[in-house]
Amino acid sequence: MTSDEKRAYYRQWYSQNKAHCRAAKNSYNRSHRQRVAKQALGLRNNNLIVYRKREASYNWKAFGLLNDQHTIFTRLDYDRLYQVQQGLCAICQRHQSTFSRALCVDHNHQTKKVRGLLCIDCNRKLAILEDLKYSHNAKNYLSKDI
Repeated sequence: MTSDEKRAYYRQWYSQNKAHCRAAKNSYNRSHRQRVAKQALGLRNNNLIVYRKREASYNWKAFGLLNDQHTIFTRLDYDRLYQVQQGLCAICQRHQSTFSRALCVDHNHQTKKVRGLLCIDCNRKLAILEDLKYSHNAKNYLSKDI
């Protein structure tokens, strides 16, 4: 069997047994949680340059977000902004470590310019406030006497 034939065979086998493979992987990861985490950390530290290059290539092109220099906002821009904000949400001032997710990149929807990093809660609330008609209706609703 040539290497291409083997590759095709394994791809076909995996596509037919995907659920079994995922279950086995999840079971192993649950029973070896510390080992998996340590191994992942070791791989990341040993290949930091490779990871940095991959992270630097990740960008917010799909949204067309721009940094201060009016170029595409990248992971390196995110890291710089994170350092400037000291890992805090720009609105509520809570640290990222208190959240289960990374800080969101907030941007102006008209200019596509990045404003700062926000927690998911502040980002959602800000999105509602940016919708002027909705926020006006919500204020009217809250001002009603019950």
